[in-house]
Amino acid sequence: MSDQQEMTVESLRQLSSKYNVNADRAQRVAQFLRDQKGSMYWQSEAATSFKNSLQEYIEMLTRFNQHFSELSKEVKARADIIEESQRNPVR
Repeated sequence: MSDQQEMTVESLRQLSSKYNVNADRAQRVAQFLRDQKGSMYWQSEAATSFKNSLQEYIEMLTRFNQHFSELSKEVKARADIIEESQRNPVR
């Protein structure tokens, strides 16, 4: 028995699309937080600590965006390769 799982080309394309949606959401949340951070009045030490934490969260969301985008491209490329190999099987 094997643990191997296979996805259809359509499933890979759907996964790629979902990764793009996640990347977009992360980017929109990060942009919203950047906009809020820029408009907040930072004076006390507690507020500065919060601002620093907010910046770390923004950076994390930016990394999510980058990684989900990369995953989407990789999965789409894999789907393209599989689809091409199905059209032109090696004999």
